[in-house]
Amino acid sequence: MITLKHKFSRRQFAWMPLVLLAACALMLGGCEFPVAEQPVEEPAIPDSEELEAALAKLEAHTAQVEQQLALDYPAQIGVSEEEFTLYLSRLREIKASYEHRLAMTAQIGPLVESHAELTDAAAPLEGLPDPPPYTLSYVDGLRDIVASRELEHDADTLEAQRARQELNRLEEQVAERRAALAEARQELEANTDPAATPRLEWRVELERAGARAAEEAVTTQELAVRIAELNAAISEAQLRRAQRHVDLALQQVRFPAEELEERLQNIEQARFDVEAALAEARSELAAEEARLARAREALAEARDEEVIHERRRVLNAREIITQTARRRVALLQELLDYKHIEAQLWRTRYELFNMADPNGLRAMAAETAHRLERIREYRAALDSRIEGLRTQAAAFEQRLEAMDPDDPAFAVTQEAFEALEERRELNQENLDRLRDIQQLAQRVDDEIATAIRAEPELTTVRDYWHTLRDSASALWNQVVIGDIAGEYALTVRQIAIAIVILVVGFLISRRLSRFVRYVMLRRAELDENVTATVEKILYYLLLVGVALYAMYSMNIPLTVFTIFGGAVAIGVGFGAQNIINNFISGIIIMAEQPIRIRDYVEVDGELGQVVNIGARCSHVRAFNGTEILIPNSTFLEKKVVNWTLSDSQLRFEVTVGVAHGSPTREVSRLMQRAVQDHGQVLNDPAPVVLLQEFGENALVFQVFFWLEMTDRHDVRIICSDVRFRIERLFRDAGIKLAYPQRNLHLDPSRPLNVRMVTNEETVFEEEESPPNLPD
Repeated sequence: MITLKHKFSRRQFAWMPLVLLAACALMLGGCEFPVAEQPVEEPAIPDSEELEAALAKLEAHTAQVEQQLALDYPAQIGVSEEEFTLYLSRLREIKASYEHRLAMTAQIGPLVESHAELTDAAAPLEGLPDPPPYTLSYVDGLRDIVASRELEHDADTLEAQRARQELNRLEEQVAERRAALAEARQELEANTDPAATPRLEWRVELERAGARAAEEAVTTQELAVRIAELNAAISEAQLRRAQRHVDLALQQVRFPAEELEERLQNIEQARFDVEAALAEARSELAAEEARLARAREALAEARDEEVIHERRRVLNAREIITQTARRRVALLQELLDYKHIEAQLWRTRYELFNMADPNGLRAMAAETAHRLERIREYRAALDSRIEGLRTQAAAFEQRLEAMDPDDPAFAVTQEAFEALEERRELNQENLDRLRDIQQLAQRVDDEIATAIRAEPELTTVRDYWHTLRDSASALWNQVVIGDIAGEYALTVRQIAIAIVILVVGFLISRRLSRFVRYVMLRRAELDENVTATVEKILYYLLLVGVALYAMYSMNIPLTVFTIFGGAVAIGVGFGAQNIINNFISGIIIMAEQPIRIRDYVEVDGELGQVVNIGARCSHVRAFNGTEILIPNSTFLEKKVVNWTLSDSQLRFEVTVGVAHGSPTREVSRLMQRAVQDHGQVLNDPAPVVLLQEFGENALVFQVFFWLEMTDRHDVRIICSDVRFRIERLFRDAGIKLAYPQRNLHLDPSRPLNVRMVTNEETVFEEEESPPNLPD
C-alpha cells in the first residue's frame, strides 16, 4: 500500500507512478489466450479465478490513482490534470476488458460442449422421432425449422464477421499505441535536461498504459471472435441436422388424393368467403362513388371563397375514401388470384409426388419458376405500395394535428386518414398471404429441383432435345416487366415480336410509300411535288401505325405515355427543339409548297436546284454538282429567292459595249439575230435589245431574252453561246467592241514645268497639289 505524505520531496513523488504502473503491468501480464486459427476449433477456457484476482488488484490500483487525483497529485509532479485523467481512463479500459472477458468465460463451456456434440463424427446419425410415412404437413413443419435455422445461421455469420472487423480495428490501434510508446521512449533517451526527466518518464508510463489497454482489448476481442465463430459453427451444424431431417422425411413422404382434396376444399371455402367480401366491397364502392359525386356537385354550386375552400377539402377527402373503396375491390380480386395460384401449386405438388413418368419434370419446373417470379413481382409492388401509403397517412396525421376539431372538414379528414390506414392494412394482409404462397411456391420449386437431380443422366439425343426445348421455352416466356395484378406482363417473346414488327414495318412502309409515289407519278401523271408530299406523309403515318401496333403486341397501354409526358415535353422544349422545328417546317413546306422539288432557289448566296425535301433538311444541288443540306426551318425564317416558284421561264440579259460612232441600228439588229439564232432562247416573249446608256468609253447595249429553266439547260452555257455569237457577228460587220479610253489635253500657251525631285517631295506634292482632271 502506498501512502501519500506531503513531506515527501517532488523527486520521491515522481517515482510513485512508475512503481504503480510496474505493479499494474505485473498483474495484467499473466492473462494470455491462444488464438484459434479455424472457427470450429475449441478455444481455451480462461481461468475465472485468475481473472477475478487480477481484476481485484486493478480495482485497488485504480482507487489509489483516483485518490491521488483528488489530492492534487498531478500538479506536484508537473503533469496536467487532463493527462492524469487520461491515464485513469486507460486503467478503466483495462478493467472493462477484464470484466468483459470474465463474462464471456461463462459462455465458452456450454458452447464448446454443444459444438462437440453436434460435430462428433463417432455419434450415430439422429433420425426422426416419428415413424414413417410422413405427411406433407409434417414435412412443411420440418422446413419451417430449417428456415428459422437459416436465419439464425445468417445472423451468427454476420456477427462473426462484425467481431472479426472489430478485432482488425483494435489491432491497428495496438500498432498506433505501440508506436506512440516507442516515440516516448526515444524522447526520454534523447533527453539531457534532468528537470524534464520526470515529465518524460510519466509520458512513457502513460503510453505504456495505453498500449497495455489496447493489447487487453485485442485479447478480449479475440475471445469474442472465437465465441462468435463458435456460435456460427453451432448454428451451421444445427442447420445441417434440420436439413437432414427434411431429406429423411422426403424419402418416405406420402401425398394421397384425399389430402389434396381436403386442401382444395379449404382453398375453395376461402375463395367463397373472399367473393362474398368482394360483393360487399363493390356495394360499398357504389355508395362511396355516389357520395363523391354529391361532393363534386356541392363544390360546383359553391360561390363564397371560404365555402369553396372547405368543400374542396371535403372533396379531396372523399376522393381518397373512394379510392380506398376501389382499392379494396382490387385487393380482394388479387386475393382471388392468389387463391387460384395456391390451388395450382398444390395440384402441381400432388402431380410431383405421384408422377409415374419423369419426362414432364422440366416443364413443371419452368411453369413453377414462372409462377414464383410473378409472386416476387407482386410482393415487390405491394412493398412499394405499403411504403407510399405509410407516407400519405403520416402527412394526413400531421394535417389532423394542425386542424381544429370543430372544423367542419375535420371529420371527413379523419375519415380519409382512417381510409388510408385501412388501405395500408389491406395491402399488408395481402402481403402476408402472398408470403405464405411464395413460401409454398419455393418449396414446390425445391422439390422439383430435388426430383430432377435424382433423375438418371441424359444419354439420348431426344432427352437433350427436350431439355433444350424446355429451356428455350422458359427463356422465351420469361417475364421482363410486370405489374401487380398480372394485367400487364412483358415477356421476351413479346419484345422479340415487337422488334420484328418494327423492322418489317419500317421496310414495308418505305417500299409502300415509294410504290404509291410511283403510281401517282407515272400512271396518274400528277405533279412531282404532290407525289413527294403524299409519299412523305404516308410514310410517317405508316411508321406511327407500325409503332402503335408494336406496342399493342406488347400489351402496352397508351396511357403509359402520360407518365412520361412532362419529361418528353421538357426534352422537346430544350434538347430537341431544333429537330422538332425542322420537322414541322418540313411538313409546312410540303403542305404549303413555297419550295418544291426541282425549284431553283438561292439561300444565303447559295444557288442550286431542290432535289429532295426531307424530315429534317432539304437537299439542294448546286450548279457545280455539290450537295447543300439546308435545314427546313431556314426556308421559313430567312429570305429565300425561288426562281421557279410560279413560272419556270426566266429572263436573262447580256451586256455589250461598242465604240462610239458605231451604227446603233446595225448593232441592235446583230444582237437580235445572235439571240434568235440560239435554239434554247424562247421566241415568246420575244428578245429585246436596248441601248442602255452612252458610257464614258462605249455605247452600252443590253439584250434581254427568256429561257426555260429545266434540268437539261445550263443558263451559263446559253449566255456564253450568245456572247460568242455576238462577237462573231460584230467582227464580220466591222463593229469594234469598246475599250477604256482617256484623252489628255496639254496647254501650249505656257511651257511645261519639268524638274528632278526626290521621293519625299513627290509624295508631298501628290498630297498638296490637286490632280489634273481629264477633259
